[in-house]
Amino acid sequence: MERTRPAEETNEYYSEKMKDLQYKRKSARRRQIARRKRRFYVLLSLVMVTFLGIGYAVSHAVGNIETAEVTSSGKSSGQVQATPYVEPSSDYERVINRSYPIEPGYIAGTGELRTIANSGGKQMETNAAINLEKMIAGLNDAGMSIIVQSTYRTDADQEYLYNRQIGRQGGDELKAATISAVPLTSEHQAGLAVDLSVDGNLDESFAETAQGQWLLEHCVEYGYIHRYTEDKMEITGIIWEPWHFRYVGSPEVAKAITDSGKCMEEYYGKFLDPEDIEPYLPYLK
Repeated sequence: MERTRPAEETNEYYSEKMKDLQYKRKSARRRQIARRKRRFYVLLSLVMVTFLGIGYAVSHAVGNIETAEVTSSGKSSGQVQATPYVEPSSDYERVINRSYPIEPGYIAGTGELRTIANSGGKQMETNAAINLEKMIAGLNDAGMSIIVQSTYRTDADQEYLYNRQIGRQGGDELKAATISAVPLTSEHQAGLAVDLSVDGNLDESFAETAQGQWLLEHCVEYGYIHRYTEDKMEITGIIWEPWHFRYVGSPEVAKAITDSGKCMEEYYGKFLDPEDIEPYLPYLK
């Protein structure tokens, strides 16, 4: 009697088993490839996140530096000021303006006044006066003469000049304040400022005179700066005054401020408060 081969031993059985095994191998291979892809994408994502994080940190740091370099002290919008600001080394460098007034009776530096030679009895703070005399001597040596028009003013003097300017401007206190400083905000009251003239008048034509040009070039050698320049009116809150020179204590300080291209508000970070500059801007164009 012929024996029948079990169904599992038939060719068809082995063929089906092989197909099933191949299918399982292919499935396993596909799952393995899928797992590798997932790991690859996860790793790629982590790398991208890391680089994005580093990029953001660098960008944020650079942004902070750039912001620090172009923002003001936060007191007035639209003001450009590099940081860190310079810290004054003496009160010869004190910024005096509508937001940073002086105390009644205040005189900077030595706290004492000195009469300026050949000025008709005018006075300034002692060291400011001594160096003004030297500056005038230097100008004289260059073959030019100058008139010391205005120097130290008492609080009462400044009050009078300010009120007179209000009258000249038809009662417009804002416009007056851009021409004649509000009392206790004038550098003249501190004994640190001098107005110079060639003919007894204070006007913009002084900038075109030989004396005006010489002073612009040489004033730093005597510790003076040209305080109210034409390009900084909207920061200082004062009109262009080519005749006004401010003593800051030494040639080194004067040169540093002048070379920076900044006014004192920018250099020391003592900007006018918004209420002390914004209403005045229409008169400073």
